[in-house]
Amino acid sequence: MNTRTLPKWLRMILAVFVVVALAAFGLRAWYRSSAAEYRSYMSPDGRFKMVVYRLPMLMAMPGQSSDAPGFVRLYDQRSGRILQQKDVEMVQMIDQFEWSSTNLYIKLFADWRLPE
Repeated sequence: MNTRTLPKWLRMILAVFVVVALAAFGLRAWYRSSAAEYRSYMSPDGRFKMVVYRLPMLMAMPGQSSDAPGFVRLYDQRSGRILQQKDVEMVQMIDQFEWSSTNLYIKLFADWRLPE
């Protein structure tokens, strides 16, 4: 479909939509890039590392830093590659987990299979 056949008002709406979508994508990328490491845990065999990242809170009362949203990543220590990633509503929720030879189980959050 040729855009020249669209009415001017529809082309304007499409242009505004594209600009807003690009701005939202850029803002999200900037926000996630400002994440800070909250906690990290090594697997018992030293092959993997789970890192909990905290996203900045725009407004918070004193003592609410652990209520911040964030994300959890599972890394392969040899290559540094990210194997898994998942967003979390509050970083303090990631407090009970169990490593096995095949999985990383994070209570009420994730059960990630570890590569061999």
